[in-house]
Amino acid sequence: MEEAYLIEEGGWYRLPPQKGRWIYFLLFLLKIFRLSYVLLILFVTFYVTLIVFRKCIKVYDLNNMIALGAVFATFGSAAISIFSLYCNEEITKFQNNITILQGNLINQKFWMRWDFLKRIERKKISLILTQYYIVKNPKITFYISSRQVKVTLPSCMLDFKDILISWNFIKLKYFYSFYYKHIMLNSNEENTNSILVYNCLFNIYKNILCYKFGQLFIWIGSGFIFSSIIFSFWYKEIENIITLISNF
Repeated sequence: MEEAYLIEEGGWYRLPPQKGRWIYFLLFLLKIFRLSYVLLILFVTFYVTLIVFRKCIKVYDLNNMIALGAVFATFGSAAISIFSLYCNEEITKFQNNITILQGNLINQKFWMRWDFLKRIERKKISLILTQYYIVKNPKITFYISSRQVKVTLPSCMLDFKDILISWNFIKLKYFYSFYYKHIMLNSNEENTNSILVYNCLFNIYKNILCYKFGQLFIWIGSGFIFSSIIFSFWYKEIENIITLISNF
């Protein structure tokens, strides 16, 4: 049987200037998107808090505002506590699966992205010369008859931010049944571990997505805590500002 999968080594590489500028710009847009995502969550929690305060607070009494703000703060703290435990559990599973994949299933030198290396780094050599360097994770290519499915191998939490997690997960999910049939029809005792490699990598990406799901609720909880502090002490001023803006 042909090789069921092939591993492409990772490393730190120098990029051609034009390609480096393009990737650097794309990662900058990704950072802007993540910032917009966080700001959107904060805006939504702020707006929900505003609606509830408008329904419940008829008189601008500090005791009532602090009491209602405490409800939001309690809800936010509970969400952060619960989903922090959930995220920690998913991180533990992720680390265990990485250890199993690299330590037991694939015969390869253990790969770990170094924390001090950015995904892409720009270094100014001179006034007219700029050099770009990029960290490339190992990639696993699964062979399914005439098709190839290439998936990046994450190694640490830094990779959660600059690897296309959802896209890789969708590819692994979609091709699972095809890969399984391909291996079962062409397997022998020496290559049946290919299914285990595929399953392990699939679970690694599932752990990352679950972690990101938990992080979403942690940000929501944080947004409600922040909003509760603001509205508990400055709800009247906020309403005055909103009324002033709406009158324009």
